[in-house]
Amino acid sequence: MDINLKSKKLEIKTQKRIWIKRFCIGFFTFTAISSLVNRMGQIPNLPPSYEITWYTRLSLKTPIFCTSRKFDRSQFMDIVALQDASNNHRVKKLNIVLDSTVKFSYMQAQELVSIIMNFRKNKKEVHIWANSISTMPEFLIFSACTKRYLKSIEGVVWIKGFSIVGAFYKNWLKKKKIDVIGGQGGDYKGGLSINCSHGFDYYFASNRRCLIEDFAQQARILLSQILNVSCLQVESWMQTSWFNSHEAVAAGLVDEIGNYERSANEVDLQEYINRLVRYSRHFKNLVFVVNIDFPLMGYVCDLFARELTDMAYDNSIKVVLLLIDCPGGQVEAITKIDQAIQLMRKRGKYVIAVVDNLAASGGYILASGADKIFTRQGSVIGSIGAYYEAMDDTRRLKHKGIDLDRIYTHHPVDNIDEHSKEFLDRNLQKGYADFKDQIRERRKLSYPAIEDIGNGQVFSGAIAYSLGLVDSLDGYAGAFALIDSMFNHEAYAFIFIPNEFVIRRWLKDI
Repeated sequence: MDINLKSKKLEIKTQKRIWIKRFCIGFFTFTAISSLVNRMGQIPNLPPSYEITWYTRLSLKTPIFCTSRKFDRSQFMDIVALQDASNNHRVKKLNIVLDSTVKFSYMQAQELVSIIMNFRKNKKEVHIWANSISTMPEFLIFSACTKRYLKSIEGVVWIKGFSIVGAFYKNWLKKKKIDVIGGQGGDYKGGLSINCSHGFDYYFASNRRCLIEDFAQQARILLSQILNVSCLQVESWMQTSWFNSHEAVAAGLVDEIGNYERSANEVDLQEYINRLVRYSRHFKNLVFVVNIDFPLMGYVCDLFARELTDMAYDNSIKVVLLLIDCPGGQVEAITKIDQAIQLMRKRGKYVIAVVDNLAASGGYILASGADKIFTRQGSVIGSIGAYYEAMDDTRRLKHKGIDLDRIYTHHPVDNIDEHSKEFLDRNLQKGYADFKDQIRERRKLSYPAIEDIGNGQVFSGAIAYSLGLVDSLDGYAGAFALIDSMFNHEAYAFIFIPNEFVIRRWLKDI
């Protein structure tokens, strides 16, 4: 019996050893095959030192105060890749080829100037080529580079100031014999108003002139610092209608006239991004990127809030980055998304908001719900106010010879009477008071302070920072630096929906 028992035990041990050997062989075989497949799919190695060329094309094409576009991830990915390349010791030079069809907002120009100055700080050359320069944001980017070229002698440099092109749709409605009936919360002095049927056009009220002057003054100071000239010199350039190519060279605005020629060790920025994406797929440290660049209304906000709620219960996500370029919207839609953001914070996620161009009204409510708000001097912040509007097209129908007869089972509500207006005004004032209280508590403002700024005015990023509405004017760079410190300067990846990765920081220079 003892002999049989010993033989059975020996048999079991032998079987265990066999299965362990099979498992080890299978595991190492799988690992070797996977490694071989990955190597076969890898992009060939880059040279020890190289230069990156960025063809702007249409990746950053959004003019300021324009939201009639879908989110282009390449905008964020270009900024991330350029930030990474500026600290990459193997990258020796950046070439920028401006497309004349691409227009930059002031905030985007400030962000790119910051990146270019970081290249120069790390002793890297930055050369730029352009057909012509026709806007102030373009000239800011152009001036920040170490070497500036116009592609042909027909090119011109036109340094003009800022303008806000608004669509005053109420005048258009009056011409169409449509009356606008509405109300406002408190002493509403300005802000943004949206006409849903005409491409979400904006109009600025009383403080639009102050906003433009603030932007112009910021641009003068920035240009004088970049070019090492006086503000009076910059002002004289702005007073000149335009410079032809020879005049621009003589004035020191352009270095040379010549077209861009490819070099042997050139790497396109898109190829650089592809490498960053490939290297970042297996990183454990993830930053979830949420883009809010649409008016907050309709069923799409319900779906969006549901996605954010699902993210709140995902334990693999530690940091959430909100990219906000939003004019506001309906109260119900704003509330749903704001509640989802607050749920993420309660679940232990650190929420960072970066204002890209615009955070007005409901857009600013969402930004204020983050742990930190980053922006640039050229962003537009505020519009803390509330209003309602209804359109009465009775006159237009009568003018067309159309009479409507309706039979109701209840009190008619076609035309808003005084009783209905009083009811709507009470609700509006209640929502307006809640809006101010919410901002006051989140931004830790005093009662007099919120009363001064809570009248619908919009502010530049610089003024908003002085009022305590934002935490930093460092934009994307400040947000990335904060995330770096949170992950102890270890590698991390940004992730979109669906799983699309882009890396900001790699363990070694690629």
